[in-house]
Parts: sequence; structure tokens; C-alpha cells
Amino acid sequence: MKTIPYAMSISGCLSDEFARGFKSMSIEKLAQNLIAAVYLWHADGTGLKVQSELHDIVDWIEVGALKFSRVTGPVSGVSGIGVCETVVSEINLPEEFCTGLKASKLVLCTHGVIIESGVVLENGNRNTIILVACADPYMIAVQAPFYTGTFDPEYNLSEYYRKPIS
Repeated sequence: MKTIPYAMSISGCLSDEFARGFKSMSIEKLAQNLIAAVYLWHADGTGLKVQSELHDIVDWIEVGALKFSRVTGPVSGVSGIGVCETVVSEINLPEEFCTGLKASKLVLCTHGVIIESGVVLENGNRNTIILVACADPYMIAVQAPFYTGTFDPEYNLSEYYRKPIS
């Protein structure tokens, strides 16, 4: 069986990044209100950029896998015009997301391929932030108690299984 893992350009363990917690989250949206990237910010100003990469697995079947990269400074608020406009908004996270998050992968198994398509960040109160490949190619779906946007994952959440990130 073929596996498509997360793409990462960070050193160290991803679980350590999540265990540090996050103070805020920036959401980069295109003009159509689609989420192109999510930035998770640590208290020290560094963070993780989360995006979705498109993978062709069989004839006309495409799936998204997450990509994580390190960021070290703020992202700009608005760029471009019209359909290409990108707007970045920042959300201060509740205190319960600032330390000790547990993370698990959302893994999809389809057409003989295993794809690491999402991540669930859970705090001590069992509240979660879910970031998963969206139904729209290269986009991210976000679900969190403090986020009111549309949640449109590529597949129904019941089709993914969770695997702890160690």
C-alpha cells in the first residue's frame, strides 16, 4: 500500500511543536472565502504554516495531504486584487490552547493509498482545532470552537481514522 505522509520542512518532532501550544492563529483566505493557509503562532512569535498539497492517486482521483513549514514573523493583512485577493485575519486563541496540546493525524485510506490529510489538536478540556484538506484543491478546512467559518473537508470526518503524532 502506498503512503502519502505530511510534507514537512521543519526540524525536530511535530508533536513537540504542538505540545508547546499556540497563542494565536492567522487564516489566509482567498477572495472566494477559501482558506489557502493557516498559521499557528507560538508565544515567542514563531509558528507553523499549514497548507494542503494535491496528489493524484488514480485516474481523476485527487487527495490532499497537509504540508507544515516554519514561519518566523507576521504575515501581511491584504494583498492582490479581485479574484486573486488574499486576506489574512488573526484570531487570538483561548488560553486553553496555549500549552500542552495533544495532536493526532487524520488519515484517509482510499484506492490503496494512505494519506495524512489532517491534524486534530486537542487541549486538556478536550476542545479541538481540526485542520484538514478541503474539498477545494490546495485549500484547508478549519473547525474550532472559536471559528465560525464553513467547514468543508475533502471527505466526511467519519472516513478518516486518527493516529497519534509522536
